[in-house]
Amino acid sequence: MAVLWPAVPQCETVTTTIPEGCNMESAAYPAAWYLLWAVIAACGVGTWFLRHFTERLDETRLVAFTGVAAMVVMVVWTFTEI
Repeated sequence: MAVLWPAVPQCETVTTTIPEGCNMESAAYPAAWYLLWAVIAACGVGTWFLRHFTERLDETRLVAFTGVAAMVVMVVWTFTEI
C-alpha cells in the first residue's frame, strides 16, 4: 500500500492548529473531472430507470457499460493525478 499512498506523518486527532508535516491540502480537479461525476450519476440513474421501468435490454446495457467505463476513467484519473 505504500506504493499507492506515500507515508504521511501522523497527525493528532484533536488539535486547534494544524501541525507541520500534516498534509491537509485538497486536490483541485479540472471542470471535466466534475463533468465526469455528472455522467457517472446520470448513467446510474438511467440504468436503474431502464432496468425497472422498461424492457429495453440493449439500451440498459449501453448505459450501464458507459457508466462503468466512466467510473474506470474516474478512478484512474484520480489516482494518477499528482
